[in-house]
Amino acid sequence: MVLGFYSDSISKGDSVHYKVILITLAPYTSHGTTSNMFFLAYMPELSKLTQWKKTNPIYTDLHRLTQKVPANDMIIILGDFNARVGKNSEAWKGVLGKHSFGCCNDNGHLLLEFCAEQQLTITNSIFQQKDSLKTTWMHP
Repeated sequence: MVLGFYSDSISKGDSVHYKVILITLAPYTSHGTTSNMFFLAYMPELSKLTQWKKTNPIYTDLHRLTQKVPANDMIIILGDFNARVGKNSEAWKGVLGKHSFGCCNDNGHLLLEFCAEQQLTITNSIFQQKDSLKTTWMHP
């Protein structure tokens, strides 16, 4: 739910995939109106990923949806990707910052490939912070 200042800026809200929601904010700026496209997504955990990928191509759908976003609009993808992207910032320049955490898993590799193709950056890997703040949950 979006309240307060931004509630008047919502120009559209759609469920574009059963695991993806799109919210478009179109705030007025001194340069006219530009939109911020927020995609909220969920990826299943690794134990469910293999079967799920065969029937629900979320990255294919996200790719298709992001290609429709006008060049001047900003794309912001938020969500639970159940991904570990690892620390290899040299191999993923422009995608992964120097402050990432852990080892890469299958979901992480999918996320890194998607971000590279879309020229997106995993922003929480850019800022230095305590390791305990870099993840929301760790598999035991």
